[in-house]
Amino acid sequence: MKQSQAFTLVELMIVLGVAAILATMAAPAFWNMLQNQRATTQANEFVTAVNLARSEAVKRGERVELCASADPNAGTCDGSDWTAGWVVRLDGDANGLIRVWGALPVAANLNETTGGEDRITYTSRGEVLGSRTFDLWFDGCTGDQQRNIRINAAGRPSVTRLDTECS
Repeated sequence: MKQSQAFTLVELMIVLGVAAILATMAAPAFWNMLQNQRATTQANEFVTAVNLARSEAVKRGERVELCASADPNAGTCDGSDWTAGWVVRLDGDANGLIRVWGALPVAANLNETTGGEDRITYTSRGEVLGSRTFDLWFDGCTGDQQRNIRINAAGRPSVTRLDTECS
């Protein structure tokens, strides 16, 4: 007759204790990775909108704008905060809506640090007048979790991590 072998209560408690210590040590690194991924995802969404506006302007041979909108589905550019959402549309034409982006997730911040305008207008050559810079971060971010999105005069966006205190 074989005897079954099992863990004793003491062995089980030791294993659970070691697992708890390892989980406690891994949690901050996991949180940091999640925050970085959230910032990267949102920055990429904004860059997608910038690239779409630029390519549509060149393709259509007319001005196209990317603008902040409190009610993106209405296709209006109302000078609201960029975190409320944005639209890509034909310049000055609410009926010329090309694509809509809704509000950023809760605790996300997207602020323009240069220009202070609520819209980016692309010419038929894919250019913008003056370069533009945006900062994107989530509440509670630390270290390099903030993103800086620059749009140069040629209309090309670039994203960099900022290793500074989040604004």
